[in-house]
Amino acid sequence: MPEYIYVLGMDGKPQMPPKRRRHVNKLLNTGKARIAEHVPFTIQLLYENNPTLQSVMMAEDPGRTNIGTAVVGLKGQLYLSAVVETRNKEIHKLMDKRLACRRASRNGERKARQSRAKRFGTMLKAGVLMRKLPQYGEDGFITCHVIRYTEARFCNRKRSKDWVTPTVEQLIRTHINLVHKMQKFLPITDVAIEVNRFAFMLLDDPTVAGVDFQKGPLKGYSNVNDAVFD
Repeated sequence: MPEYIYVLGMDGKPQMPPKRRRHVNKLLNTGKARIAEHVPFTIQLLYENNPTLQSVMMAEDPGRTNIGTAVVGLKGQLYLSAVVETRNKEIHKLMDKRLACRRASRNGERKARQSRAKRFGTMLKAGVLMRKLPQYGEDGFITCHVIRYTEARFCNRKRSKDWVTPTVEQLIRTHINLVHKMQKFLPITDVAIEVNRFAFMLLDDPTVAGVDFQKGPLKGYSNVNDAVFD
């Protein structure tokens, strides 16, 4: 069992975590509490009480691969500390796998449509059919092959203004889900996230400004290897 034991009230809301393991064991043995979670070890009270809550702060150190987090009290009590590994390295492989599955699915659907077109006599045997579509090319025309009267579904794709890459979206959701996870068994009142922006050129030369940032150590080289081995 950890140093602190996390407690949920009868209504499922988190309360201040105690250190009194003997008292917790007594509550469990007498049926006044039950084990709600094993990892982290959390109990839920089975009777009404009047808890006294204090200010509890959760701090996050964001990262692309690892996220450091800690939950502390007003007097510096460390209620929880953890390092969470993100799925940043898996996203690219998962996207490639999804692409392959979608291509296979679309290929099967295309074969089925061609089979139906052949059965109902709507397949093109000679020549091509020109169809005018919005937002496609200079003249707005596209050549449709194989099947007549098919609906165009590839020239109307849009991305919202707040669109981000799947990797970034995964990182954002991981940070948000981590906060929600901690709030399930700790009465967190404040959340602090460390945000850092570094200008390494300013560390070497404080007078750098404007277009000077474009004249860095890699200027004139195609990549880092060329600069290192020059």
